[in-house]
Amino acid sequence: MKPDLSGECVTTDYDNVAERFDPALAAVAEALDRSRLEWFVVAGWALDLFLNVKTRSHKDIEVSIWRDQAESLFDFYVERRIDLVVGDKRYQSIFVPSDVDTRGHLIIRNGAFLQLQPLDIELFLSSRHNGHWNFRKEPTITVPLEFAVVQTASGLRVLAPHLVLLFKAWFFPNLEKAIHHAPQHEEFFRKCWQMDCRDFDLVLPFLSTLQREMLERWLKEFVPSIPWLTAFSSRS
Repeated sequence: MKPDLSGECVTTDYDNVAERFDPALAAVAEALDRSRLEWFVVAGWALDLFLNVKTRSHKDIEVSIWRDQAESLFDFYVERRIDLVVGDKRYQSIFVPSDVDTRGHLIIRNGAFLQLQPLDIELFLSSRHNGHWNFRKEPTITVPLEFAVVQTASGLRVLAPHLVLLFKAWFFPNLEKAIHHAPQHEEFFRKCWQMDCRDFDLVLPFLSTLQREMLERWLKEFVPSIPWLTAFSSRS
């Protein structure tokens, strides 16, 4: 299990993605490539693509485009009669880009075009400004675009692994609060956190020195109680 860190441009082989990772992921990639949008994989699939191996099952496919491309996204999917579901999962048949300017993500409910039912694609709207990716949960965290989105050996582009882990770490301070407000879902919340910890343990050894230093610095500043920090000291 070793990520390709060469940085060379690789053409996506959809059949290889289907065989090595998942047919649904390959279908999503091929469909989004037709849209000519600048899209990239995020969350769990991004980490597996970075590692160049499928490490676990995934309940959905999470991808992102830039927020300033939202109008083009709507044009592409409305023409193909694919349902878009806004973050709270209210179906909308007519889409106005301004309606989602303040929302974090959309759900693409699969139709005949993708042929992936009942799987959903969760599509996040990422922000960029002056050549930098902006972390939507903390505006002071920005990363040059060339370090924020990277190409993997599969040819698919992904959110850089240290940024995926940053999103996962952000949940930790709210774990107990979430359980307190919804105790009936405690098992689910704890399983999600256990999965995030497993992802962290798998990916950390493969981060570059710069990625590791950036992640450690952010965790110390914004999530100082997270137990992950001990892993950095043990590897120093």
